[in-house]
Amino acid sequence: MATRSLSIRLHLAIYGALIVLPLLAAGLVIAKLYVDQARETLTIQAQDIVADATSAIDQELNRDRLALQVLASSEALAEGKLEQFYLRAKALSQSVTDSVIALRRTDGEAIFVTSLSFGAPIPKMTDAGLRAADRLAIEHRSPVISDLVNGPVRPNVVALEMPVVVDGKVDYLLTLAISPRGVLDILATHLRGSKWLMGVIDNNDRIIARSWDNERYAGQKSSDEFIRNTQAKAGSFTGTTLEGVTVFNVYQRSELSGWRIAAGIPLSELEEPLYRSLLVLAIVTGVGLAASLILAFLYARSLARPLRQLRGVAETGGSSAKTVPTGIAELDGVTGTLIRSIIVLKDRDRTRARTVKELNHRMKNMLSIIQAIATETRRRATSLEQFGKAFDGRLTALARSHEALGDREWHGGDLAALITQCCKPFGDETRLDLQGPPIELPPKAAIGIGMVIHELATNAAKYGALSVPIGKVKVHWDMPDEDGLRILRLQWQEQNGPPMPSARKEGFGSVLLRSIIEHDLGGRLDFIFARDGLLVIACIPMTALMGPSIVSQGDPFEAAGTERG
Repeated sequence: MATRSLSIRLHLAIYGALIVLPLLAAGLVIAKLYVDQARETLTIQAQDIVADATSAIDQELNRDRLALQVLASSEALAEGKLEQFYLRAKALSQSVTDSVIALRRTDGEAIFVTSLSFGAPIPKMTDAGLRAADRLAIEHRSPVISDLVNGPVRPNVVALEMPVVVDGKVDYLLTLAISPRGVLDILATHLRGSKWLMGVIDNNDRIIARSWDNERYAGQKSSDEFIRNTQAKAGSFTGTTLEGVTVFNVYQRSELSGWRIAAGIPLSELEEPLYRSLLVLAIVTGVGLAASLILAFLYARSLARPLRQLRGVAETGGSSAKTVPTGIAELDGVTGTLIRSIIVLKDRDRTRARTVKELNHRMKNMLSIIQAIATETRRRATSLEQFGKAFDGRLTALARSHEALGDREWHGGDLAALITQCCKPFGDETRLDLQGPPIELPPKAAIGIGMVIHELATNAAKYGALSVPIGKVKVHWDMPDEDGLRILRLQWQEQNGPPMPSARKEGFGSVLLRSIIEHDLGGRLDFIFARDGLLVIACIPMTALMGPSIVSQGDPFEAAGTERG
């Protein structure tokens, strides 16, 4: 599948998003931890509130029980002075908010109620819950806290039963009927906020007091869900209130009364920190992501400019290199490398063009030389065998000159190495005496001088010093000044060769040598036929060595004035 190319702006936008998204993920984790911590804190606070409310209600009941116990030990009651006792009971009921004290016999018959005048008729108390509390108080001879009951003059009260023992026998029941209003006040003082729900439920699962809509629900039975989840001494659960609100409930059962005091936290408030954190995180992330994208697009403009410059450098072949540096270290490195590569490629192209041009020129020259060699060899040969040997030898000399140039990648040839290579087929190197300074011949001169040396060595092997065992060849060269012109003076001297005549007719070799030295290289060639060997002196101007290639124009034999057959 092909990879889709995207603009640098989009790449930077993605890069910015990749930076922001991990931060968002980290923010979500932190928000979750924060919310869990906040929920745990609220749960602990709810547990503390419920525990404090339970303790406050128990303290209030204990205070009332102690007061009722003090009242029950009054001498007036022991001496039967009931009206005097009534006055003391009335004083106590007035000190307890919204309460009534009743003195009853063990069968439930009321003697007086502090909310009525002494001696006023009182209806008989028949509430089952109150009668059950009466029986427990009589049986255990100890104070009993009832659940929600209907009192002698008002409904939905909590009765604190105190048995009055006279001569080891329970003669009376002293009852303190407390309105749930006091319990509601205690709950109100412990509420953390108006959104929280607090309530007290008795052992018969009836609501004693409730912070939400108390007038409507007080005295009613609690929901089945609440009853089912509050059977232990303490705990927590998530449920639905009578109003249909989902809350997180924490409850605790009073060890004194057995009532359940509960606090309900609406899930909306419990999860409010989460929503608030998510909202803040969403805003911060949105702003950060938008800022990142905007900055990425803006910064991409500054990055796109040098990239366009770099593209321009490539398209124009390096001619716009002055528009760089880009201001980006990596791009500057790429630009520098690109420009250098373009320069190298251009140099290679120019070199290749020159090489091809020179190769074509050399090929033309080479064909001209071969044509001239073949023509003149054929004209002077007396037989086909003689033509073949002479032609092969001269081609071999030409090939060795080219081989010497090829070893140096056509940059020129060393004169001493060229002489040694051309003479190698005709004798041992020990028979050569080479002396002269190092001279680098350009390609155009190396080919011609190589052919000259080959002709001289061929002639020496046939007729001169190299044709006898004791013969040697001394090749010396130097670069003297002659009439203000620096020349290459090359001397070929044969020694200990067979006797030679004082004069000889010039053959094809002599014509070839004069054509190369005098015509192509603009020099001078002298032949001296000594008794012990041939002496050849070639003087070539150094400027001629730098001139046009050998056999660049016409036929060398025609230029030398030689008749062609």
